[in-house]
Amino acid sequence: MRKRAVAVYSLSLAAFLLLANLPGLAQGTALQINAGGPAVSPFVADKDFAGGGTIHHVNTINTSKVTDPAPAAVYQTGRDGNFTYTIGGFTAGTNYSVRLHFCETYWTAAGKREFNVSINGKQVLTHFDIYATARQKHR
Repeated sequence: MRKRAVAVYSLSLAAFLLLANLPGLAQGTALQINAGGPAVSPFVADKDFAGGGTIHHVNTINTSKVTDPAPAAVYQTGRDGNFTYTIGGFTAGTNYSVRLHFCETYWTAAGKREFNVSINGKQVLTHFDIYATARQKHR
């Protein structure tokens, strides 16, 4: 079994969802981590990270345009700065799906926060801008 790293730089990550068949999880079960926050079912409390800081706010988040959003409380916490998640239990040569949930809770214009995301050493997002994508704060 191998460990996979999700490296995320200078952003606010609310949560991520990893569809995997890891030991201790039923076939096809998702490992869902509330980045920077406590357990909010079905998301577990933040774990398997190194670096970064956490944020918490009580602002209402608009998820009306999100397909299958996380529970609202998940978007009210996050991990920011430079950080890495390393999760063990992966089988070499197997494909896994990773879904990241982002929410811009500070900036009110595009171009203020851009970041890159790498998964297992491969850059999957480059100069990603949450505000430019959502076109609104708290969304």
